[in-house]
Amino acid sequence: TGSNLITKYQGIYKLGVLISDGTVESNGVLISDGVLISDGVLISDGVLVGDGVLLGDGVLISDTVMANSIAAQSRNALNGDATALMQTVIDTSPNNSPTSLTTTAASTSQINLAWSESVTNETGFAVERCLGSTCTNFVQVGTVAASVKTYSSTGLSSRTAYRFRVRAYNGGGYSYYSNVGAATTR
Repeated sequence: TGSNLITKYQGIYKLGVLISDGTVESNGVLISDGVLISDGVLISDGVLVGDGVLLGDGVLISDTVMANSIAAQSRNALNGDATALMQTVIDTSPNNSPTSLTTTAASTSQINLAWSESVTNETGFAVERCLGSTCTNFVQVGTVAASVKTYSSTGLSSRTAYRFRVRAYNGGGYSYYSNVGAATTR
């Protein structure tokens, strides 16, 4: 019944919002038995909120932390079971991301990187690089220790464009990426 319904095929709605078994309202939102609100947000019967965060029947928080049985415990608590306990899931991944990444061509075969950081629980930083001015296929090319805010990428081809990004890491996982920095060797 929604005015923005584009396609319905065996219960799958494209470019629209499904509200209670059949109403489509706007781009990307499914509401009812499994509520999808915008890209990557599923609420109900296993709640997916953002990249890698799943809450519900088996709770996934970040890309690696999984806590089972929370949904059953939640249902028991809602049914008045005062003994139902929620498991505590602590995110120990880096508490901030590198920012203000800059890149400078130092020679025909070297580009220097520098960034700001306010991370206080990192083990180090992972540096990724790809070849080309619009590339997106980044590969990790090095790491530096905690609190180090520079990296020299060497052995590069002359007069070639490269793009870089950096993220903090520790035993709990990775931070979000920094901005992408680009430079062309001399």
